[in-house]
Amino acid sequence: MIVMDSSVLDAALRSPKGASRFLLVEMIKGRIQAGSSTALFLEYEAVLTRSDHLEAFNLNREQVLKILASLANQLIPIRIWYRLRPSLSDPNDEHVLEAAVNGGSKSIVTFNTKDFKNAKAFGIETVLPRELVKRYKS
Repeated sequence: MIVMDSSVLDAALRSPKGASRFLLVEMIKGRIQAGSSTALFLEYEAVLTRSDHLEAFNLNREQVLKILASLANQLIPIRIWYRLRPSLSDPNDEHVLEAAVNGGSKSIVTFNTKDFKNAKAFGIETVLPRELVKRYKS
């Protein structure tokens, strides 16, 4: 199972042909197993429905919420049993690491790999979307 940072979903909606879009489509189809905590999913919604993001996606709020609903149907719910704070250099990323650890995830998919370097201490790798796509396609 993977946990995805919101930056990857943002990229997925901006670029129809990128690695992030491939991962989003595969997650919605149930081919890639991913999980999310409530806090992380609420971040997805908050980030992806910002007016500047909607404009960049060329989508409206309802369309983005529909995509998120499709994603929610496939995500494995992760309950946060314990917190790990502070563990990362960016406190805004702590809930992503907590979701990964509490969910037993092997990987965090993100563009901010340097911010998650301490995830290794918990046995979790950080991987760029294109690297994960290479694994799935090989």
